[in-house]
Amino acid sequence: MFQASGRLGRVRYLAHASISYLVLLPAAGLFAISETLGAIGIAVGYAFMFYITIVAGIKRLHDINRKGWYLLLLFVPLINLILVLILLFKSGDIGENEYGLPAHPNTAKTWILGLVMPLIFIIGILAAIAVPAYNDYLQAAQNAAAS
Repeated sequence: MFQASGRLGRVRYLAHASISYLVLLPAAGLFAISETLGAIGIAVGYAFMFYITIVAGIKRLHDINRKGWYLLLLFVPLINLILVLILLFKSGDIGENEYGLPAHPNTAKTWILGLVMPLIFIIGILAAIAVPAYNDYLQAAQNAAAS
C-alpha cells in the first residue's frame, strides 16, 4: 500500500481511496474536541491521503502499462478529468506487463472498501437534492399554518 512498485486493479484502487478518505474522519472528530489538535490531525490526515492517492495512482497506471509520471496530468485542468476516468474504468493488462504480474484477485473486503466511495458520492448527491427540497416543504407548511 505504501510502495509505488507493482500494479493495482480498479476495485483495489477505489479501496485505497476509501481507506485514505476514512483516515480523515477521526481527524474531523478531533477538530470537534480541540481546534489545535483537530487542525494538526486534519493536516496529517490530508498528507496521508495525498501520499496514498499518489502511490495508488502510480500503481493503477502501471496496471494499464503506463509510467507513473502520467499522474502529473492530474494537475492540468480538464485533462485531469480524462485521467481519472481512465484510472477508474480502463481495465488493466491481462498478463504480465513491464511493471510485473497482474494484481491479486479482489477479496470481499476489497469489494466492500471499493464500493464505499461511490456509495458516499451517491448519498451526497441525494442529500444535496433532498435537504433543500425538505426545507422548502417545511417552510411552505409553516407559512400555511401561520395563515
